[in-house]
Amino acid sequence: MKLKRWLALDCFKAVAIFVMIAWHLSIWWINLNPSIEKGLLMVGVTPWPYLLQIIVAFSGHFSMSIPIVAGAALRLYLEKNIDKNPLDRKKFLLAITKRAIALAFLGFAVNLLAFGPTNWYLWNVLQLISLSMLLIIFFISYSPVYSLAISGFAVIFTAPFIRGALQDNNSYLAFTLIGDKLGDNIWSFFPWYGVIVYGFLMVHFYLYFKNKKQEGNFKLALVSASLLLIGLALLKNRFFYAVDLEYPWGYLLFQPPTLTVLAQLSVFNVTLIIMDFIFSKITRLRKFGVINVFSRGILWIYVVHMIVGFRLIEFLINKNFQSLITLFFVMFFIFVLCYGIGLVSILKKENAL
Repeated sequence: MKLKRWLALDCFKAVAIFVMIAWHLSIWWINLNPSIEKGLLMVGVTPWPYLLQIIVAFSGHFSMSIPIVAGAALRLYLEKNIDKNPLDRKKFLLAITKRAIALAFLGFAVNLLAFGPTNWYLWNVLQLISLSMLLIIFFISYSPVYSLAISGFAVIFTAPFIRGALQDNNSYLAFTLIGDKLGDNIWSFFPWYGVIVYGFLMVHFYLYFKNKKQEGNFKLALVSASLLLIGLALLKNRFFYAVDLEYPWGYLLFQPPTLTVLAQLSVFNVTLIIMDFIFSKITRLRKFGVINVFSRGILWIYVVHMIVGFRLIEFLINKNFQSLITLFFVMFFIFVLCYGIGLVSILKKENAL
């Protein structure tokens, strides 16, 4: 079934980027603030260790969901735009390949502008999405969809073993595969490529079963399996993301246990199905509503908040504006700025049609 937009996915994208912005700004503010950074290691003495852990625990499954959203959005984009004519299909897939490569360059540009010339080469989420897009396009062009599924789940389930094999390897290739302890290179290929693939597959099968007799059974099976995994993760104390107080962006956050990754996929499943039910009677979102703006402008909103948000917090803290009021001011300003960026993205897309 062809869909112009999937409102439940739009809503999830908007929530994910909204939470990610607040999450990034909060952790940057904590991390760059000298007095608080020292307090992070003073467990039981200052509130900051608990505040950071609470932020990560209760926002993690949304702020860490950008990869799964990217995979889902790619599958929906293919559904809307790809032509069954082999020649047109080939041209379109080539265009997607070029876009993926451009996305990697954009990621390095964000590093340069946000974190300075010594950090331009670091591995981050846009580079991960770029590489994953190329691999997904390869798989769907030359093999059946189950091959893509095998590659994704293999990456998720072998991640702990790859980490063990490469933990003492300090090469850039190893950092792109498993990340590093300090959190300079994040969103590594293992396990996050598998998360992107899962997002792609979830939308693929949703579209396949949409408006068929099996649609209800598909959703019921998906939610039931997801709730079982969430329950198991809670039972095993693997549901919430953990954080290293010394290195907040380090391996504990970006190299989670496999069961935590599966819980992430499960939260996505359950939330999306619930949102799909809520939006089932709605045909379209308000054009300039917050959900539509933050969903459709998600790429450039991400880029702008990374550059302006980090630089602004860094500047204000260096000028000794280190109170909570500073953080709230920055949040308000960045959210307004990102809303404007989303508006511009919508208008540009409409003018391009």
